[in-house]
Amino acid sequence: MPGSARIIERRLREVNSERGFPRIILIAFLLASALILTACASDETRAERLYDKSAERLDHQDYRGAIEIYEQVVREYPETETARKAREDITHYRNLVGAIDNFPSHTANDLMIATARAIHQYRRKNRSYPDSLDQLVPDQLDRVEPDPWGRPLGYTRKGAGFELVCYGSDGEPGGSGDAADLFADQRSRGVSTRQD
Repeated sequence: MPGSARIIERRLREVNSERGFPRIILIAFLLASALILTACASDETRAERLYDKSAERLDHQDYRGAIEIYEQVVREYPETETARKAREDITHYRNLVGAIDNFPSHTANDLMIATARAIHQYRRKNRSYPDSLDQLVPDQLDRVEPDPWGRPLGYTRKGAGFELVCYGSDGEPGGSGDAADLFADQRSRGVSTRQD
């Protein structure tokens, strides 16, 4: 026992000496750094695993589901490189979803413009508006196209003019968003929208 007490006392003096104290601080600093680096690497790894799940959603064209995963990565691991990539992907896929959502409405608008032009061309050639859209084929149009939702455009000859209408996604008069009605007539310089 007396020898053990001297060893312990000697170790305490070494630890408390000028040479021992800085060594302890250095060791503590290195341990803390290692723990921080491990935690950071661990966060990056977890963020990457979560990020990789979005690829499955993208394979199934579930862009909204992929966006949700990217948002989760940003929310849970905001300081990681993976979160930076996820932020970029969120912007990209939100734009894509917006384009997909608006595609039918844009297509309907383009169809209305092309059909109204064909009606005006028919009038210039024949000095009157057609009685039906079928009269536009084959001189002004290759065929009468349905709206993006598969329904025919509405066409009415009104006295010395006409009215062309697309009732939007719901196929009913009125509506808003992609269900808004699109109109053109002989006075139109374009297509107008009527919403509820």
